[in-house]
Amino acid sequence: MKKYYAKIGQKSEHITKFFTLDRLQKVDWVEFPGFMGTLVMPGIMSKEPFCAAVEDKWPGSVGIIMRLDPHVAYLWHKDVDRSFTINMLLHDNSHSHTVFGQRRTEFNSDIHELIYDLGHFYIFNTQEEHEVYNFDEYRYLFTMKVPTDEDYSSVVEWAGENGWLF
Repeated sequence: MKKYYAKIGQKSEHITKFFTLDRLQKVDWVEFPGFMGTLVMPGIMSKEPFCAAVEDKWPGSVGIIMRLDPHVAYLWHKDVDRSFTINMLLHDNSHSHTVFGQRRTEFNSDIHELIYDLGHFYIFNTQEEHEVYNFDEYRYLFTMKVPTDEDYSSVVEWAGENGWLF
């Protein structure tokens, strides 16, 4: 469903091998608004062909590993500082859910879940309402902040034209 996200076809070869669950449990985490995080070293990120292409098109892109605590919901929101992001779930936390939604009435919404395919990057539409529910363990997610005013649709179009989409 391209309204909310678009899956990148090529799997991660470096970020997923470097940021193992064992290594993630030993990281010195820094507080960001709403989550704990750590920066991804540019040398690791640039080894990923898709990330390297994003960095070439939008220099100054930054990778962050986000850690969301157990038993926490990252409440319904749209991002205010970016129109899209690049995300990749780093481990199989089957009791964690990313949901997009559109309000139907005052009491309910139509929802669509993004079920991450491990090792794949996703272009994520941050201008659609979304929420994350995390239950019994930490949730680790690679996210890429891309310095551009381009919107989600134009980035998906760029990815399609360059053969990145699944």
